[in-house]
Amino acid sequence: MISESKHSAKRVLVIAGVVAMTAVAGYFMTQQAPQVAFFEHNEKGQAFMHFMARYGKNYVSKAELARRFATFVENFEAIALHNKGSGFRKAVNQFSDMTVAEFSELYGMAALPARERKASKPSLESSLNEIQLPESVDWHKAGKTTVPSDQGGCGSCWAFTTAATMESAYAIRHNT
Repeated sequence: MISESKHSAKRVLVIAGVVAMTAVAGYFMTQQAPQVAFFEHNEKGQAFMHFMARYGKNYVSKAELARRFATFVENFEAIALHNKGSGFRKAVNQFSDMTVAEFSELYGMAALPARERKASKPSLESSLNEIQLPESVDWHKAGKTTVPSDQGGCGSCWAFTTAATMESAYAIRHNT
């Protein structure tokens, strides 16, 4: 009798497990997948899909997906506009689905107070006007800068930036 009751208990557990798995599978089968068809037929949609794949982006709801796509499109258009008329290029990165306010809040970028210029001191602009300088210098092409690094969210961006700035200043000053 004991072995028969053990087998019965095991059968009940197996059946309960199958029922639970079927219920879970049924639930997920009835849930609609996020609608991403509107991303597939234009440049911005393709760029967003590539962005999500490259940076492993997942959103918890259709509403969040739509909001992030709208933010991405705004940033994508701003990048394209900037790249048409500037000496340096911007590109999509892991922050391209964030608003400026979200980025600032996440990375502690508070607005810096404007400094008041003192009239008694000569301005940098007036000093530079006395020196013959080239119209522009591309320090990256000259090999005087390092490739930006992604430190993630560890909070040490100040250290990486300081080191890169010092390396670049040294390379420019000593022509190395």
